[in-house]
Amino acid sequence: MGGSQIWLDPRETLTVDEMLKAICVASANDCVVAMAEYLGGSEEGFVQMMNDKAKILGMNDTTFKNCHGLDEERSCYL
Repeated sequence: MGGSQIWLDPRETLTVDEMLKAICVASANDCVVAMAEYLGGSEEGFVQMMNDKAKILGMNDTTFKNCHGLDEERSCYL
């Protein structure tokens, strides 16, 4: 997927606390996507939630394209 990862195995079960620690400490983009899918139903659904919240906060010149913050050109999915 690109960027930093902890190589999260789809069969693993991590707590929200463990995922947040991996996201904050290791910039674990695989955990970011997993959390986005859990919270938003999909990465795209979560990005829409982020954009909706940005509008509520008055961030009218902000548009999120993904949940992990990597430049779109650098984002790669296998």
